[in-house]
Amino acid sequence: MVAAASPVYAQQEPQIAVNVEPRVIHAGGRVTYTIEISTQNNLQINTEREPGFGDFQVVGRMTAPQFMIRNNQASRQLTITYTLAAPRKPGTYRIEPPIIQVGQSRYTPVSLDVKVVNQNDLPAPEQRTDHHFYLDVQVSPDRPPYVGEQILISYDLFVDTRRIQVRPRPPSEPALDAFWLEDISSQTSGRRKTVSVGSRLLEQTPLRTFIAFPLNAGTATIDAMTIPLVRGSFFGPTSELSLSSDDFTIEVKPLPDGAPAGFHPRNIGQWDFHGAMSSRHAKV
Repeated sequence: MVAAASPVYAQQEPQIAVNVEPRVIHAGGRVTYTIEISTQNNLQINTEREPGFGDFQVVGRMTAPQFMIRNNQASRQLTITYTLAAPRKPGTYRIEPPIIQVGQSRYTPVSLDVKVVNQNDLPAPEQRTDHHFYLDVQVSPDRPPYVGEQILISYDLFVDTRRIQVRPRPPSEPALDAFWLEDISSQTSGRRKTVSVGSRLLEQTPLRTFIAFPLNAGTATIDAMTIPLVRGSFFGPTSELSLSSDDFTIEVKPLPDGAPAGFHPRNIGQWDFHGAMSSRHAKV
């Protein structure tokens, strides 16, 4: 009797990458620092030392682990994303790398520099014309809203997956200072679906969705969003690029005349008020 040999997989070095976007930011703005780790085995992945952010303030941290078995081969992936507030003083600031432990081995990626400038010194965003993928922003309803009226602002990534493979990283956060906002991205983010755009089928990935209420009548700006993308498969050759939507303005209409005395201009909507009592009888 001959026993069949089990497949033997050669030990492969893990793939570890760090990235920060954008590399040039205005004082006090937000940047995203990402650690991506992948290993084609079942070794544990841990962060032995956090990145050294120096004068940057950490305002958010998200961890996304993943474990897969394919063709009897286990693999692990770990993505750690930090949202950072940039220093208030212009200058070039360095982010020191973390120490990553995969199994019994330790790895230290490269350090990264971020340039902090005044708002007026920001470079114009790079324009991408690749029609296989684009970033779109939609506002509904498609008409000028009244001050205080609820609208929906959504940022979506569209990709022709038959022509290109891209993996989005966490996008920049639009300021949208002209609105009172409720972020409902957790209800829609990452829920991909296939949609028909013209004669093509594209994969639509919601990135951010906001319920927004214009604060003042007049011109309101819908800020652009920038998203870092990794082009290529996770384990194959990759390249990095940045994709930006366009910013644009909408006209917010003032409320018509005739409001009752004491009416606040932001109390717009349909309201239902109900009252109830638990019992009509009570002890003395």
